Amino acid sequence: MSQSPVSYKRHRFPSSVIAHAVWLYFRFPLSLRLVEEMLLERGIIVSYETIRCWAKKFGPVYARRLRRKAPNPTDVWHLDEVVVTIGGRKHWLWRAVDQDGYVLDEIVQVRRNTKAAKRLLTRLMSKQGGVPKRIVTDKLGSYGAARRQIMPAVEHRSHKGLNNRAENSHLPLRKRERVMQRFRSAGAVQRFTSVFSAVRNLFVPTHLKKTAIDVHLHRLRALAHWKAWPGSPHDHFEPVESQLASVNLTSPSKGWSGEALSIFNAAGIANIIWTFVVFLPSLLKLQDGTGPVRIACTRCLKMRFIIHGVGAIGGTIAVSLASASQKVIGIARGEQLKAIKAKGLTLRTPRGTETCHFECVESPSAIALLPDDVVLVCTKTQHMGAVIEQLAAAGLQDQSIFCFQNGVENERTALRRFANVHGVSVILPADYVTPGEILAFGSPHSGYFYLGRYPQGFDSVDEAVAQALTASGLPAFVVPDVMKNKYGKLLLNLHNIVEAACADQGDIAPIVDLLREEAEVVFAASGVQWQSVGETDPNRGRLMKMASIAGFSRAGSSSMQSLARSTGSIETDYLNGEVVLLGRLHGVPTPANTWFCELAARMVREKLRPGTIPLDEVKRALSLA
Repeated sequence: MSQSPVSYKRHRFPSSVIAHAVWLYFRFPLSLRLVEEMLLERGIIVSYETIRCWAKKFGPVYARRLRRKAPNPTDVWHLDEVVVTIGGRKHWLWRAVDQDGYVLDEIVQVRRNTKAAKRLLTRLMSKQGGVPKRIVTDKLGSYGAARRQIMPAVEHRSHKGLNNRAENSHLPLRKRERVMQRFRSAGAVQRFTSVFSAVRNLFVPTHLKKTAIDVHLHRLRALAHWKAWPGSPHDHFEPVESQLASVNLTSPSKGWSGEALSIFNAAGIANIIWTFVVFLPSLLKLQDGTGPVRIACTRCLKMRFIIHGVGAIGGTIAVSLASASQKVIGIARGEQLKAIKAKGLTLRTPRGTETCHFECVESPSAIALLPDDVVLVCTKTQHMGAVIEQLAAAGLQDQSIFCFQNGVENERTALRRFANVHGVSVILPADYVTPGEILAFGSPHSGYFYLGRYPQGFDSVDEAVAQALTASGLPAFVVPDVMKNKYGKLLLNLHNIVEAACADQGDIAPIVDLLREEAEVVFAASGVQWQSVGETDPNRGRLMKMASIAGFSRAGSSSMQSLARSTGSIETDYLNGEVVLLGRLHGVPTPANTWFCELAARMVREKLRPGTIPLDEVKRALSLA
C-alpha cells in the first residue's frame, strides 16, 4: 500500500541512521547504551538519550507501517497472560498469538478476571475483523466465561499443555525486561510491546519455515521492507555512507535535544567498509540441480522495475516486488488498467490475499525512462513486435530487457533493436481472468525463474534482478545458458493447446507425449540443447508445488486463458510452431505439431471456447484412435 513518507523535519541525522538505531533497539536485547556503542563503532556519535527519543517517537510510526498478516477464518488464537511487576504492584500483560506464533494483540491490565479477558477478545475481534476457528488457553476460568459471552459458537480448548505457543511468546519480552531492569509504568509497557512485537512479527519466521534457505529468504524480505520506507519514496535503499556525506558536520545549534553528529576521518573509512559488508549481501547460494548458482547484489538497488504486461505472470511479479518495497511501474491496457488505477491489483495465493497499489500506465511513452530502469516484458509472444516498437518510441536504449515469456522467439526479436536482452524461463502457474485480480497457485512460493543474458552468459544486472526477485519471495537463479532452460520449458508448453482444445474430456497424455517426441527429434536434428524444467527439476518440488486457493479453481494454461477471454490471438505459433519451423529448416516432419498449429488458428478465427474440440476427433486426426 502506498503511504506518505515519515517526516524527519528538524532532525539532523539521515533517516537511515535513525531507522537503524530504532531497529537495533527493538529487534535485539540491547540497552540504549549498547546501541549508542554500536553506532559509535560505525563512526556516529549520538547520546543514548537521543536514541531513547528516537525509539519513543519513531518506533510507533514504524510499527504502524509494517506488513500485517492477513486474518484467516482458519486461524487458531492462543491466549495467555503474564504478570509484570511495576513499582511493586502486579500488572497483567494479556497476549494473543496465532498458530504460527504471530502476535495478534497485547494489552496491559491491572485485573486478571473475566472483564479483562472480555476486553482482550473484543479488541481481537475488532482488529481481526471476525472470529477464529478455535481459541486455546490455559485453565484460567475467565477465558471460558468471556468466550461464552463474546463468541459462544467458537470452539474453546483449555489445557496448559496446549498453550505452549502463547507461553513461549512471553520469553523474548522477559529477556528485554531483564535488560531494561524492569518497566517504569504500565503505559511504558504498552508502548514498548506494541512496537517490539510488530518488529518481531516481521523478522522472525514462522515455525513452518524450517530450511535454512526459507529462513534466509524471509529475513531478506523483512530487511528490504524495513529499509524501504524510513526516508522519502525516492530514497529507498540509499547506503548509509552516501547519506552521511550530505550531513552538516558543524556543531549542532541549540534546541536539538542533544543530537550531535561527528564522523571521525579514520572511522569514516571503517564505516564504508562495514556498510558494504552488512548492507550488500555477499553471496546467496541456491541449488539448481547441477550445482551452486551465484546470486549477488552487485548493482544499485535503486533500479525501477517497469513491467510491460500486468497479466498473470506480470501481475504476480508486480505485487511481489511492490510488497517487498521495490519501485514498480506497470504497463497495462483496457479493463485491467482501469481496475489497477481504481483499486490496485489483488494477488490471491494459497497463503492468502494481498492488494498492492503501484503506478500503472497505458504506454511506455508515459514513463520518463532512467538509466537504471529494468524492463520486464510479460506479454504473450504474439504481441512482442508491438511491445518492441512501443519501447523504442519511448526512448529505450541501453536499459536491460528481461523476457518473462514462453517460447524462444522473444529474445531474438528484442535483440534486433536493443543490445541488453536477457532471457527468463518462467515456472509460475497463475491465472488472469478477472480484471484487477491474479491467482497464483504455487506453494510455498508462487513460482521461480532461471535467467541470464541472451544468447548466453550473465552479468551484474542478472544478479541484481535475481536478488530482488528472490527477496520478494520469487526465487530466481542466474544460469550461464538460459536458453537451454527456455527450450526445456518449450517442451512443457507444447501441451497448452491440447489442454485448451480438449479440456476435461479425458486422458490427453498420449497426445502430449507424441508432440514432445516430435520436438525432441527436431531438437536433436537441429543441435538444440535443452534442460528439463519439469517434474525432474529438483527445484520444482522443493520451491513450488501446485496448491489450491479457497473458492477458486485453476483456469488452465495461458492458451486456455486466451481462448476464454476471446483475446483474438494465441501463442501456439510460437510454441508448437517453433517445433514446426525447426523441423522444416532441418528436414524433419512434424505432423502432430503442425496439425495443432492449424487447429489453434481455427479456434481463434471461429472464436471457439476451450474444450469444444472432441478428443476422439483429435485422436483420429493423429492416428491415435
